[in-house]
Amino acid sequence: MKKVIIGLGFVVVLLVGGAVFFISNLDGIVKTAIETYGSEAVGSQVSVGSVEINLTDGTAAIYDFSVANPEGFSDQVMMRFSEVSVAIDIATIRDPLIVVDSIVAREPYVLYESANGTTNVDAVSARFAGDEEETVAENSDDETDIELSIASILIENIEAQMAGAGVPDLSINLGDINLQNLQGTPDEIASQIMGPVTRQISVNAAGALLEATATMITDGLESAVDGLNGVGDALEEGLGNLFGN
Repeated sequence: MKKVIIGLGFVVVLLVGGAVFFISNLDGIVKTAIETYGSEAVGSQVSVGSVEINLTDGTAAIYDFSVANPEGFSDQVMMRFSEVSVAIDIATIRDPLIVVDSIVAREPYVLYESANGTTNVDAVSARFAGDEEETVAENSDDETDIELSIASILIENIEAQMAGAGVPDLSINLGDINLQNLQGTPDEIASQIMGPVTRQISVNAAGALLEATATMITDGLESAVDGLNGVGDALEEGLGNLFGN
């Protein structure tokens, strides 16, 4: 009996030690998981600077998150965030309605690059579409009753860059987006977020494109005027030489 008790005590010590190790190294474990499984999902290198998780407060933050361009494009970063943080009401984590106090994304950047008849965004989207179809087929009979209630979503200082064949080189500042009191299933929440984001992108991108076009026209006119002035000077000099002789 004594040996049994000692054995049980040893198991308890191992379990407690394992739990302490897991919690104390949770940030590093999550960081490695994001980089490993994220890279597999996207098809290009996903990197994370650091992760901070506080289970007691229900907060999590990812710093210096980036996604490299897929194969066939430049070696630039396709997407990056300086910070993505989430605060959840822990008391609701097992409820049908999970309350999210805030989601903050700081300095997101997206590169839209064209090459070989497609774009980097389309290449990654096609990969996700294939994975999503497989997931739907596997879970076609499953139903999720989980809903989210998000008090605040703040996306700060959104930057976008367009580059590549057939695409004008543009840097677009999309400003900030602040959404309040969103509720629904994850899919419904995604639609509520994408609506205002897409509208803001369209307006700012159109403005940047018009500005770039106006600059190109102005530069072209200036070059044409300079060319005409050069022709006029050459003609005047030639006539002067002709009549001077």
